[in-house]
Order: sequence, then C-alpha cells, then structure tokens
Amino acid sequence: MDGPHKPHSTPATDTTRRTVLGGIAATTALSLGATASAVAEDGDDPATLEAPTPETIVDWLPATVDGDGLVVAVEDHEALQTADHPHERWVNVAPFDAEPEDVSVVATVTRIVEDEDDDHPAHERPLRIVVGDLPIDDGETVEHEDGLTYERYEVENEHGDETVVAADVGDAVAIADDESTLEAVLEAAAGDGNRLLEGNDEVATLYQRYDDADSLRVHLAGEGTLPLMWPDEEEPELESLVTTETVLDPDTIEVTYAVTFADEAAVTDELVEQIEGDFAYMPTREEPSADVDGRTVTMTVERDLEAERAATEHDSPGSLRVADREIDPDADVVELEVGRGDPTPAEDLELEVNDEEYDRDVWADGQGTIEEGDTIVLRMDDVEPNTSLMLRHDHEMGSSGSGTSILHRFQFAFDYDHDEGTLSVEYDDEFPLDGDRVSLAVYDESPFGEFDEDTGERLTPDPVAVEEPWTGEMLEPGVEATLEDVAPGDEVLVGWDGSSHDDSIGRHAIDPPGTVEFDYDYAADSLSITLEVEGSQPADVYELLVEDAPAEVQFADEEATIDGQVTVTLEAVDVGSSVAVVWGDDEVRVGWTRASPGVDLEYDDGTVEHVGGDEIPSSAVEVQVWSDGHEEFPLDDRVDGAFEEGDSFEVDLGEAGHVALEYEDVGNVGAAFPDR
Repeated sequence: MDGPHKPHSTPATDTTRRTVLGGIAATTALSLGATASAVAEDGDDPATLEAPTPETIVDWLPATVDGDGLVVAVEDHEALQTADHPHERWVNVAPFDAEPEDVSVVATVTRIVEDEDDDHPAHERPLRIVVGDLPIDDGETVEHEDGLTYERYEVENEHGDETVVAADVGDAVAIADDESTLEAVLEAAAGDGNRLLEGNDEVATLYQRYDDADSLRVHLAGEGTLPLMWPDEEEPELESLVTTETVLDPDTIEVTYAVTFADEAAVTDELVEQIEGDFAYMPTREEPSADVDGRTVTMTVERDLEAERAATEHDSPGSLRVADREIDPDADVVELEVGRGDPTPAEDLELEVNDEEYDRDVWADGQGTIEEGDTIVLRMDDVEPNTSLMLRHDHEMGSSGSGTSILHRFQFAFDYDHDEGTLSVEYDDEFPLDGDRVSLAVYDESPFGEFDEDTGERLTPDPVAVEEPWTGEMLEPGVEATLEDVAPGDEVLVGWDGSSHDDSIGRHAIDPPGTVEFDYDYAADSLSITLEVEGSQPADVYELLVEDAPAEVQFADEEATIDGQVTVTLEAVDVGSSVAVVWGDDEVRVGWTRASPGVDLEYDDGTVEHVGGDEIPSSAVEVQVWSDGHEEFPLDDRVDGAFEEGDSFEVDLGEAGHVALEYEDVGNVGAAFPDR
C-alpha cells in the first residue's frame, strides 16, 4: 500500500437519507484502528519479529480468524495523516488508547453474523493488530515456545463485557479474542502457521486488486449480512463490498466503492442511480459516475477536502426564535429572529412550515443573504397553534436543519374542586382560537407515554375521556368549560386538532389535597414530615412510604382527622433513603424527598468555605469543579476527617464556573458560585 491515505469521513448532517451504500455502511460500521506489521527472521532465530508495514501486516493474520461475514481492514494512518481532513481524526485501538500521530498502521478482522435474538447483525472482532507507540503499562513477560519473548495482557474489551488478550512484541501489539487466536497470530507472523490470505482466495483476490490504496476494507457476505436499505424492503443479495481511500494530496482523497451482487439481474439502472446518489452530497472533483462490469458496480471519486473544510466551518443559519407572548394576532406578519449562522444565500435555504415548503419571497422578505441577527417573516394568516418550522440549508456536505415550533402554549386558568371532582378551565389568552378545533382530554397516566426498549418507538396511551366544550364558538379571554369526574393523579390536556401529547396547547395535572415539607436531621438520622391541608382531611387517606414500603409511623397514628397540619417524625432514616407521602388507593404522590445532608458554601478568590449546614465525612464526598473545563477530586484529598463549618479548600474556578459537592449515593449536597 503505497502513498499517503486516510479513511473516508463524511460529516453527519441533520437530515437522514435512505441510501444504498448508506445502508451498507450502517451494517458494516466497524471501529478500525491504525495498524501495520511485518515479519522478519534473524537467520534461523524465530525469536525476533520485525514490525509489520502496510504491505506486510496481512501476513500476521492467521487462517483461524476466517469465518462467515468476514471483514478485513487495513489502514495506513501514517499516510492518512498527510491529508488536511475537515474533522479531527481519531484512531480506534480499543481496548487501549492512543493519539493518531502515535499509530502508523492498524489491521482489523471482524465477522458480522446473524443474531438470533436481534434483527440486527452482531459484530465479532477476533483480531486487531496495531503498529505504533501505545501508552500501555508493562504486562506479564512471556516466552513463546519458539523463543519469542513478549509482554502479555488480559484486559476488558471496550464494552466491558468480555476479556481479550494482547501481546506486545515491541513495535506491534496483537489484540485477540482468545488465547488460541493470539498463538495463531504469533505463528503466522513468524511464518510458521497458516495465513488468512493463503486460505481464503476471495479475500486474497480482492485485497491484491486494491492493495495500492491507503485504506482498504474487504467485506464478504455471509448468512444474514450485508443488507441494503432498499425500497419496498427488497434486498438484493450481495457477494462482497470493497471500500478504499487513497490520499492524492493534502486536499484530495480518492474513494472507491466496489459492490458485487450475487445476481447480475440485480444490477438495474435504478440501483446504479441510487449508488451514484450516495455521492451527491460528497464534494468531488468531478460528477460521480458508476462503472458497471457484470455483477460489480464500482464508484471512484475524488473527495475535495478543501470544499469539505469550507462547508464544515460554515455555520448554517438556525435557532429561530420568537416568544409566543410577543406574537400580535392583529399584525399582518410574525417576525422570527435568526439566532445563529454565518451569511448564507437565501436561495440555498428552505423554510418548511408544518412540513410544507414556504414561499421564499415571503419569508426572506427581500433579503439576499440570511445570518445571525436577521429576521424572517410569516404571514399571520399562515400561523396557527403548534406551527412547526424548519430552516434547512442544502450545501455540498449534505443538508442541515434547525427546527422549532411557535404558539404551542396558551394561557388557561385551571381550578379543581376536590369535593365535587370537577375541573374548571378558563381561557386567559389574547390570541383568538377556533373552538371547533379545541378539545379537553383526560389521562389517568402520563400522556407522553414511554419508549419501547425493543423498537425505540414512543408508546402513547389513549385518553380516558375527550370533550369538545367550545364547539361553535371562538375562544376569547373569560370563556369557560367544566370537566366532571376528574380525580387527583389525572392529567388534562388542552388539544388543538387532536388530543395527544403532541397536540397539546395547555395542560394541568390534578394534585391531591395537601402539601408536604420534609426536614432531615443528618446528625440524628431522623426525618420530620409536615402535611398541611386546607380545611380538614381524613388522615387515613394519606400514607407515608420509605423505600416504597409503609413506614412504621403514619399520620393516622397522630390524628384521625387532619385539621390544618400534622407532623410525624421517622427515626433511623439512612442517608439516601427515598421517602414519599401518597394519597388514596392509587397512591398519588403528594410529596417526595431523598434523605440528604446539606452544606452551605461560599466561594471567595479560589477558596471554598463551609459556612453552615451539616458536618459530613470528607471521605464520602467528591468535589466537582466546572469552569472552562471539568475537574473532580475526592474531598479528603484536601480536607482531613470531617468537613465542618469553618473548614475550606482551594480550587481554580473561573468566573463562569461553579463548584459542587457530590455525596455518595445521594448527589449534590452543596454548591458555590464565584462573586460576579
């Protein structure tokens, strides 16, 4: 592999596109690191291994790593670093760490296989070889049976769920999934074992065809691997995918994608157009054009890194903002401020209103360019509750967008009658609303719903009741409606053109009667709970829970009826205990706390002082310092024993930062800010 090279890195955009190669890339996304290796013998002495080069590192890959869905990748990072990339480069040498400039070559073998418990393929990485200077400690010195001495390591993989083994032979580190693979690597490197390219003709043929590239990845299809994101769920069967990159000069990288299909009939004009379309958002020297040879479609383009850097450094206009209270319903237009962005031609921008393209002649208001501080406008006739806005910028690197919504919250006054179980709703906003499009929905659980862990989709509940009390009238200030049979724990949404969480323009949660105050005595491990109600309430409808279990002392033990307020005290309450007061059979929460100490802190010119509150053990506290960066350290590094009033410690805190004390298993127990 000659000449400079670097891996292709297409910047992410805010817009997701369904693409052929994009689907492949999502499936074959591999964490590759810089690796290089070569083998040499010193006479008849096999104890010396010469560091592999980009050309010889494949000789270190043993035949034992072969398997279904095989991916072999080699990257010459020394060559890749000669290009002026638009983004900061990184190198994956997991489970170790290294700076890109300290790594010269990386070879990685991965197998992508079916996962019986998952719709997505699973990744196995039996081997990675890294040539370079890895900052790792000394391992266990081991002498191989052929006399080779190396440093051996057993470490957790980057996911922390498995142990891998590694051998540092001096200028190269082999990282394997098990001991037998590591042994096979050492034998292959010394020329004593079977090598991958000697036993797999398909990999060898593809590798040798493109071995002059700087970055080369050969991926062979296996059962359940290499699916395409394809219209109507059709997935033409693939045989192999090869991706390469070669640095031609600091501003140019040649990129090749070669896809071979199992059936030549799959190579239709539509498919070729889709593959070419994958390169539409890559700045290239020439118009991308695919070459078709039987079952193989090959794309070779030259990335224009100078254009990529320019696009990356450009801040697209976005962060549209206007306060709902500032919208005048009697005005002709709504003005929105552009909160960020470099000067950008208006013709390169598109404004979507409720997912439909909006007239540029209207929103640009005669402006040729749009940048931070400018305003764009909407006709008032085009504005209604929950209007969604998206300002998109179509550029050489793809498409980015910045979205918001306006008029999504209106003023309503809610008044709940606990005795009658009714809720009065009064409109209290100046913006007139069509009552035919407004509804009141009652939920007995969170209307937001929850996410399905398997699908990642949000599952939303149905309301228990929906009413449309303002049909045939306009909502103006003072217009009222009343809901019957509403109970504490319910949540009421005011909806516009619907009754879901996403349709809401107002909301109100029905609270049970009463308020709670908690007072924790850290030194005594006791907690006082005061429940206050308006009028009187039966005490037995309230329950005190500690860690979700009934407490030994209840409000009903003190009084049968609560008139005004009642206080109970719990003893032996450990720090971190969860304590709640709930109401009724459904255990609707009235109040909650976590038993925790509290410390009052003051900051003065680098000194943080304990000025009041609890005395706490320094060994249980970690100090978090937030300024230009983030620093954390155990408090007992600075304070011996207890941290009590009058004690202090020093920190380097900028004007914009703060310092916080984190107590084990509890969280923040005190914070200080610099004087401003």
